[in-house]
Amino acid sequence: MRPVISIDEMVAETKGPQGRVEVCASAVGDYDEPAGRLTVRLNAFVRPTGTLAPDFHPDWIQLPAPQTVEEHVDYAEAAPLTREMFRAWVKKVRHALESRPAG
Repeated sequence: MRPVISIDEMVAETKGPQGRVEVCASAVGDYDEPAGRLTVRLNAFVRPTGTLAPDFHPDWIQLPAPQTVEEHVDYAEAAPLTREMFRAWVKKVRHALESRPAG
């Protein structure tokens, strides 16, 4: 597998019962040259912005489950396609945040 691109972005900052957190999204694209296949791993996660208890568990935020997407493309298309998938993933993460119940 040949690394193509890795993207991380803070999607939002919000406050919950355990303090302020950043909601982040990431995409990691790898290319299998013999197979001509792009594999993109999409993830969303929460990280504290300040000092929080060591047992920090942001279960009050329901984020989309991680996804792995595979596409058969030429290597030249791998980075642009990974960026496109990432933009769609960020929208999905934002939608999950907007859809959560007020707490």
